Amino acid sequence: MDSKELTPGTIAVTRNGKLAVVTKINLNRSKYPVTYKTGVGHTSYKGSPSEFLVAIGTVDLAKFESAMAVKAEATMETLPDYLFPDSLKGLKVGDPIKIRCRGEMVDAEFSGYNPKAPKNSVLFRMGGRDYKCNPNIVVSAMASPPVQKIGLRTEPRADADIILDIANVYSNLSPENLTCDGELSRREVDIRHRRLHAELQRLFKELGREVEVDEAYASDHQERA
Repeated sequence: MDSKELTPGTIAVTRNGKLAVVTKINLNRSKYPVTYKTGVGHTSYKGSPSEFLVAIGTVDLAKFESAMAVKAEATMETLPDYLFPDSLKGLKVGDPIKIRCRGEMVDAEFSGYNPKAPKNSVLFRMGGRDYKCNPNIVVSAMASPPVQKIGLRTEPRADADIILDIANVYSNLSPENLTCDGELSRREVDIRHRRLHAELQRLFKELGREVEVDEAYASDHQERA
């Protein structure tokens, strides 16, 4: 092809049969004036017009480049239901989840799903940092049960359910769970500690009183018995 036939945004077929999107043309480079990519987020390559067989269309280059920002943030709104493991169905970015960490359950925030990376397809945030993990270590979503709405009034949750949530928070505040067996940094532990204490105060307010550790654990054991 001639360099005049290629402009930024051109979709063309390369000689090795791949589709490519031209991202830049620099006529000052006589040997390799064409910069192109073969996919969103892929490496940029430089080449000559002769490497392309035919132009088949154009693409909005700004949208093509910005697609990288949302590439990894797949949710039920952007991917078909069948692409999600059963344990993740219904989750949305920002939902709280529990993950298994050295045999213990720790809190995290779901931030996306990438079906093209099956071994570490789950994206989550914990302690202000982003991580990837295998879907098998995701235990469950841990959002609090919603308050049931009846007309314009709301029905409060049962005290026993709130106390069980309090017991879970106390469990997460134990040294081994709080630090994920020493895997979290001091800063991450401090952030996690503050968030759990804030959740504890919210639950006390919902219940109408404070609950000590022994009472919370006793209720938890009675519920499991």
